[in-house]
Amino acid sequence: MLYKTLFHSFFILIFLLVSALSCEPLSDPPLEKEYSLVKQFNLPDDLSENSGMIFFDSLMWTINDGGDEPALYALNLSEGNIVKTIYLAQKENKDWEDITQDDNFIYVGDFGNNNGNRDDLVIYKIAKALITGEKEQVVYPIEIFFRYEDQTDFIEGYNETSFDCEAFIVKGDSLYLFTKDWVNNFSTIYRIPKYEGTFLAKKTGRISSNGLVTGADSNHEQVVLCGYNGWVPFVIIIQNGNGIGMDSSPKQHFQLYEQTGYQFEGIAFLNDKIYLTAERSATMPACWEFILK
Repeated sequence: MLYKTLFHSFFILIFLLVSALSCEPLSDPPLEKEYSLVKQFNLPDDLSENSGMIFFDSLMWTINDGGDEPALYALNLSEGNIVKTIYLAQKENKDWEDITQDDNFIYVGDFGNNNGNRDDLVIYKIAKALITGEKEQVVYPIEIFFRYEDQTDFIEGYNETSFDCEAFIVKGDSLYLFTKDWVNNFSTIYRIPKYEGTFLAKKTGRISSNGLVTGADSNHEQVVLCGYNGWVPFVIIIQNGNGIGMDSSPKQHFQLYEQTGYQFEGIAFLNDKIYLTAERSATMPACWEFILK
């Protein structure tokens, strides 16, 4: 993780130097500030690689990405301290990238695929009824295996694939995955059933993300995405939550220029407010409220 942090810092520095010396900026900042970010709390150092979050049982739940323990961490909302840890029995964190939920289950996506060669993509499904008041516990999850219906090439190529994924949501009886497409300037949306089994992920559409999508969440009316493009993070708000994957859906796209270098990996609703979490990059890992003006 130290190597990854140094790697991020190096590329942030290069990006800022290139931007400063360039004759033309990468893009013009908005004339009016249409949002603000209000920091809620810093995250513990143990969550410097946090990726994805949900709010459940008056706590914020998050995970770390590949290489950490196969664990879910629950934090209080006052100070951001870890108050509970759930371990998935006999499982591995190969590349956990997002977490989502419905009324009865929590879903953890082990589908990070930077090299494009994974054939063991899986989503872990944990019954909320199993979660107790213990500070630490072990649970046995349900497994949902899948592969993309249109992926035929599994040759390894770092950051050269259209079949990486770091974001998903649940709606009705389905899970919707938003790809982190390293080749194209959009995110393809795939659907799989949310039940135990092995499935082909079916394409349902795409979003013109103009960058790499790293997190997603939804409520009854909206789908929200976060990500980055050239170390400039963004937030996308899709107004028609039932039109998942439709580029024609009304949406707002916010480039967070003042947060250049931040790597937002988690986005979630809490009482219809939007919150973001970032891993350690240009800033301490932390949680912010995203406020529209």
